[in-house]
Amino acid sequence: MLGGISLATDELPLPLDLTKPVSLTWAIGATGSIDWHAVELWELSVDGVGATQLAKRYEVRGVTRTISLDPTLFTSGHYYMFRIAEHHDHPNASLGDFATYLYPVETVATWSHSFTVN
Repeated sequence: MLGGISLATDELPLPLDLTKPVSLTWAIGATGSIDWHAVELWELSVDGVGATQLAKRYEVRGVTRTISLDPTLFTSGHYYMFRIAEHHDHPNASLGDFATYLYPVETVATWSHSFTVN
């Protein structure tokens, strides 16, 4: 959910209020222990020959499934996608400890549907 709106379909036009931080929340589709998350915001554009280009605009790591995004990351009329990776490898990440590493390591990542901000 971005700004309280589900990203359920591609090219969804989102009426985000870009005068305040934008909230992103998500759920995971599997059971198991997750230690931390990496969230990336990617901007989509079309190059001069019609190919889709991806450019990473932002990345944040955390231990909760809610983040607050600076509204200046978004430009009205532009297209975006999120990539969210869930990691199980740092058992004390919730305490700020990323030095302790635990095997076996597991990571799963998924992409959101594309959306445009208007």
